[in-house]
Amino acid sequence: MNLVPLTMLQKVAKNLIKLLNHIIMRLINQNKFKNSVLFLFFAFLSLYCHAESDFGVWTSAGVEKKIASGVSANFEAEYRMRNRVEVTDRFGFSTGLSYRLYRNKRKTFSVKCNLDYSFIRNLESSSITLKNIVPDKEGNDIQEYNEDDAFWRSRHRGSLSLSAGLKLSRFRISLRERYRLTYYDGQYVKETKYRYSYAFDKLIAREEEMELKSAKQLNVLRSRMQIDYDIPSFKINPFASIEFFNDIDNGLKLNKTRWRIGGEYTYNKTHNFVVYYQFQNASDQDEPGGHVVGVGYVFEI
Repeated sequence: MNLVPLTMLQKVAKNLIKLLNHIIMRLINQNKFKNSVLFLFFAFLSLYCHAESDFGVWTSAGVEKKIASGVSANFEAEYRMRNRVEVTDRFGFSTGLSYRLYRNKRKTFSVKCNLDYSFIRNLESSSITLKNIVPDKEGNDIQEYNEDDAFWRSRHRGSLSLSAGLKLSRFRISLRERYRLTYYDGQYVKETKYRYSYAFDKLIAREEEMELKSAKQLNVLRSRMQIDYDIPSFKINPFASIEFFNDIDNGLKLNKTRWRIGGEYTYNKTHNFVVYYQFQNASDQDEPGGHVVGVGYVFEI
């Protein structure tokens, strides 16, 4: 069964990602860009082949417009796949504003804030709820359970970020704190109840009903540290980051940690590309853990 809804939003997201791929392929034809792209491609392809846990691909494409000194607006579409790129599990759009609060005269230290809104469609995995344990005809224990189908759910997300960056020679160190509020829409889901049948001496689907998954909201504090390096005479700037996701509703409990390493490339001062490898040590309600390869593109107007 195809679990991907054929909605207009998803079609637009796919078209934006196709546009990103088209731009990359055109730039690959230019010799100055070719070696760098091929190097990153084969590096991440190798990581994919050796990944032992769930593997996903995250892609995004967007535009950014400077609207005043230190102020810019952006719009972005994202599309994600998981289970070794076999299942589409998320797509959505985001828009936001960025405002530079401070920058020193040498332009080596700056502070900025961001305000963003995102609309997300996410595939929730099927789940099982254990019920009674009953004996069969021979006295063996049989576990009865309810199973919820996988389903698509909409989310509305707002975030407020404060970040600071310091340039030291060719290094740049940045810290970011981001408060994130996510509201999950309520959704009806088909639930199947599996009960033991003495007549058939096995578990059978006794009843199907539509169960309401109630609306909810989650508050998360994300703390990230990132280091970038400007390599002399090299067009790709590598970076590495670590980010902690803390559950505000549960006493700032650490839910998961994300490590990311990759490279950024700017072409003709308007085309900005990023390619990265990411590992996340745990799954949560927001996304699965494991290995990810990501590609992003931003066009500056």
